[in-house]
Amino acid sequence: MMKGREMPAGSPMDANKPEGQYDIWSFDNLSRLIGSYHADSGFGEDSLEDACKMGNLDDKQLAELALKLSRRKSQEIERIKKLHQIDTLTGLDNQASFAPKLKKIIDELNYIPANGEKRTIRLHSVMVLFLDLNGFKNINDQYGHNVGDDALLAFANRLKQITKRGDALFRVGGDEFVVVLPIDTPDVDFEKMYRERRETINNDLYADSKDMNGNPIKIKLEAAVGYSALEKGEQKTPEELRGEADLAMYKDKGKSQRV
Repeated sequence: MMKGREMPAGSPMDANKPEGQYDIWSFDNLSRLIGSYHADSGFGEDSLEDACKMGNLDDKQLAELALKLSRRKSQEIERIKKLHQIDTLTGLDNQASFAPKLKKIIDELNYIPANGEKRTIRLHSVMVLFLDLNGFKNINDQYGHNVGDDALLAFANRLKQITKRGDALFRVGGDEFVVVLPIDTPDVDFEKMYRERRETINNDLYADSKDMNGNPIKIKLEAAVGYSALEKGEQKTPEELRGEADLAMYKDKGKSQRV
C-alpha cells in the first residue's frame, strides 16, 4: 500500500479546514481512497522548494509543494489562454476573441430584467465597423514585411486613438480589423456616425518606417470601412453583423484607387 498523501487546507477536498491543517489521503496501488486524518503543516511556502531539493520533504510537505506548483500551472494556463486571444503584433484582441466579446455586448443590449429587478438601461444599440487596409499587399511587395508590420502597427494605433473605454478592437486577419462600438444614446444616425468615423480613421494617416536600405520612409495609409448596426430588440449573431459590415467594406473598397 502506498503511503498517505495530504491535501493542503483550502483545496477543493478540504475547503473548511483552518489554515495550516491538512487532510491526509491514503491510496492503494489503484489510487483508491481508503481513509483520511488531520495533521499540522510544518513548512512555510518559501522553504518548500529548497527542502525538496535537499530531500527533506515528507508526504505532507510534498502535497503542499504540489499545490503550490498546481497554482503556478493554473496561472500559466490563464496566461496562455490570454495569449491565444491577443494578436501578438498589435496587442489587439484577435479572431478568437471576436465572437465571444460581441455576443456579450449583444446580450447586454437585449437584456430583459426579471420582474421587480431595477436595472439602468445602458445600451441602446451597437455598431460594428469592418476595416481593410487598401494597397497593403503592394506595401509588402515593394518594401518588405517589416514595413508592412509597421503599417499594421500605425493603423492599430490610430484605432486605439479614436476609440473609448468600452469599445472593442480586433485584428481578425492579415490587414483586416473590426471595431465594436456599444452606443449608450438613443436615436443614433448610424450613417452619419459611420462617415465621421471613417473620415477620422483615414485623416492624415501615415506609417513611419525604414526601407530595405535603412532609409526613413513615410507611407500614406488608407482603409476601406464598412459597418453594420443592431438596435435594442433586434436579433443578430456576431457572425451576421460581421458579414454585413464586411460586405459594406468591399463596396467602400470599390471606390478606392488603392485596392
